[in-house]
Amino acid sequence: MFKLDLDPPKRQLQQFAFIAVVGLPLIALVVLRFCGLGWAFGHPAVLIALGVGVLQLVLFLAGFRPLTRAVYVVLMIVALPIGFVLSHVLMAVIFYLVMTPIGLVFRLIGRDAMGRKPDPKARSYWHDRGPARSPASYFKLY
Repeated sequence: MFKLDLDPPKRQLQQFAFIAVVGLPLIALVVLRFCGLGWAFGHPAVLIALGVGVLQLVLFLAGFRPLTRAVYVVLMIVALPIGFVLSHVLMAVIFYLVMTPIGLVFRLIGRDAMGRKPDPKARSYWHDRGPARSPASYFKLY
């Protein structure tokens, strides 16, 4: 399961403080782009995101860390359910659109890679692997 870190270490907050100056306006730009407003660099949402990014960096460098921590925690809380849903959707898509058709094709052509089909004529299902190797051969990897 996912673990939400609501009390990040100082080093992680420091990295976030510097990245947020560029990252927050970029997030605002992408959201505006998908809302149909295009790449609106002068939009108030982008300017507010830039202002929050710069303000939290200046306050972080001055020694006041609660704003940086609050922005970090809010973004983590917003991102956690999105990541949870997308990872499960992605795994379902890979399974149902890639693995299932491969398995169905293998079943149709009768492929049995693991040799699990019962053979009524077989005396045993034991596979003879030949004589045992000497322990010295394990040091000869090539």
